[in-house]
This record gives sequence, structure tokens and C-alpha cells, in this order.
Amino acid sequence: EDGEQSAEVTTYAGSLIRNLTSDPTNNVWPEPDNATCLLLSELALGTAYPCSAQWNETMNNKASTVSMAVFGDVTWQFSDQFGLTVGLRYTRDEKDFEWYNPANSLTGNPTDDVIFTADASPDAAAAKAGWVKTDDSWSNLDPRVVLNYYPSEDVLVFASYANGYTAGGFNSLQVGSNFDPEEVDNFELGIKSQWLNQSLRVNASVYQYYYSDKQDIQQVDDGTPIKKYVTVTGDAEGTGMEAEITWLPTDSLQLGLNYGYLDAEWTDRIVGDIDLDGEPLDGPRQRLVLLADYNLGLGDNGDLLLHFDYSWTSAPERNRASADYNVDYETKDDAYNLSNARITWITPSTAWQVALWAENLFDTEHVVGYSGIASDLNTPYVRRNKPRFYGLEVIYSW
Repeated sequence: EDGEQSAEVTTYAGSLIRNLTSDPTNNVWPEPDNATCLLLSELALGTAYPCSAQWNETMNNKASTVSMAVFGDVTWQFSDQFGLTVGLRYTRDEKDFEWYNPANSLTGNPTDDVIFTADASPDAAAAKAGWVKTDDSWSNLDPRVVLNYYPSEDVLVFASYANGYTAGGFNSLQVGSNFDPEEVDNFELGIKSQWLNQSLRVNASVYQYYYSDKQDIQQVDDGTPIKKYVTVTGDAEGTGMEAEITWLPTDSLQLGLNYGYLDAEWTDRIVGDIDLDGEPLDGPRQRLVLLADYNLGLGDNGDLLLHFDYSWTSAPERNRASADYNVDYETKDDAYNLSNARITWITPSTAWQVALWAENLFDTEHVVGYSGIASDLNTPYVRRNKPRFYGLEVIYSW
């Protein structure tokens, strides 16, 4: 795989002057007039620029990646009730990466740059003049073992161990940086089963995982006005369970339930000067989904399919390095629920379908994303979920 990208930050001289003259501690962010921009830019940059002067800084990257793997599975059914599967995968990854960060578009002087500064490292200074190149390679051997037990024809109980791996890499906005490969050991015990003449399906499992150098994107404050998203690694472990239940009480009605629980924490992770040992990973601990489907037969007039689903997600867990740990906004610590519905009429020939549907049926409002990337400029933002959304579909199949 070969790729190129450019990450561009665009602002104005007035915004930079505003940042220089502000007091974030007391939440004072004066709006500079043009005379102030002309005066302060001449003092700082040697040339007077109006507030409307555009300022661009760009980080360019090139990447070339080769990934190779060989794998195989062997299953031995050594009795009617027991089977053993053993698998092995060997993976090798090779990556070349480059950075080029020319001077800002306004002054053309790299010492004036405020987003991608030349004094961050010798590599960062070199990237102002031309491409800085690096490369690395990683390999891993991943085993998998699964023991299956069939107490009856419709019940499977299994226990498994698997190792997983993700290659290391480079942070596109940090010249010369790299991060380690990720590895995880996962232990799982579960059941897959059918009951009541195969009208009830119950699948469930409990698991424990251990991450070594888990790769996680983090906002890092490196002292520049714009925080950067970079990949930071750390060790983590988690315990969880999943359950799936599907029931057909009648030929026309199907009910479903999905539930997931995960309790995960960092065991060795440092972000900046914050030690997160023992603190939770970002994300909710529980999620529940309920589903119902009903087929209302209309005889010679076709079929009417009714669908409804409801999901509930618990309030998110946070740690001291979470982007919104010290930020307050509406619904921050609330659980989140969502309902969707669909009504579909199918013609007797099944060639035509007409469907009326609605997502977020009850117009639930919830903040689903927060970004503090420009919080040093007093401009963080939140993103709410999609409001009620509905439509009509006409489908023809041939």
C-alpha cells in the first residue's frame, strides 16, 4: 500500500494575535482590532500584517507499507463430543514513512511557525527544508487454540485462547516519531445453543483480555495553539461478557436481545505527566439492544413487516487523560438510548417493497463526540447525535 496526505491548518493573523493577547486562566479572549494586528505582527514577525492575513501551515506525509502473512488451522474431532482446533499465523510488516513540513505561507520563515514548530526536535527542523525519511519492520507469531464440547446436538460449549497483533507505525504530525506494535492475549469461555425445538437461540460468552502496547489515539498538548492527535501506547486489561438471545414464540413473531458488558482499565500508561495505572479506558461499560419483528400476513395482498429496535448505552467511563475529563456539557454523564422503527409492505409477487422508516424515533438528544483540539484557542466543540430522521423507500427486485 502506498499513500500520501497533507494535513493543513489554516488560520488568520488576527487569530494568532488574539491567542497572544488572551488570558485563558481568567477566560479573557479580547478581539484585536486591525491596528493591534499591524502593531503586534510587526513586533513579532518584523512585518505588519492585517488581521485578515491568511496563515497556513502544512504537514505532508508519504507512506509505503508491505504486509505479509501465512496462517493455517487444524481441527481434530477426537470423539463425538470433543473437538480441538489449533491455529498459527505468522505476520511480517515493513513500513517506510516520510514527513515534509514547509514554512508557513505568510512569512515563509520556519522560525515563525506556531503549529508545527521547528524547535520540537532536530528531525522537525530538518523537515522544514525537505523530506525526512524513516522505516521499521515488525513480525509476530500468533497462536489460537479452541476446545469444543458438544453435550448434545444443539449445544456447543467452547473454551479458547487467541493472540492478536497489530503492526507499529509513525505519527503523521510528529516528525521522526514512532509507536510500538500492539499485542493482545484473549481468553474466552462460551456457549452456542438452540432450545425449544430450535425456536430459541442462546449464545453467550465471558472473556478476559490483556493488551501489551495497546494503540490508542490521544490528544496531546505539545505547547502549540492546536493540540495534536497522536497514537500513544500502553498496557491494559479487561473483563467482559456478551449474550445474544433470539426467540420465535410464533411463526410470525421474532424477539431478540443483545447485551454486552466490559470493565477495562489501564495497567501501564502515561500521557504527558499523567499516570493512568488503574484508571478506566474511555467508553461505556454496558450496552443493551432489544429487537422485535412481526410478519403480518395480508393474504392475497402480500405481507406487512413490522420492525422495532431499542438500544441503551450506559454513561461513558473516563480517565484523567480523557479529552473531556474537565469539561462540562449537557448529557456528558448520561446514559444514551435510541429507538428505530420500520414498516414494510411486500407485494404478493415479492418484486415490490414499500417501506416507511424512522431513525431516532423519539428524537433523543445526546452528545456523542467532544473535541478539544483547539481548546487553547477557547474553541472546543461537541457533536450531537443525528436527530429524528425518517423516509420512504420503494424497492423493486428482478
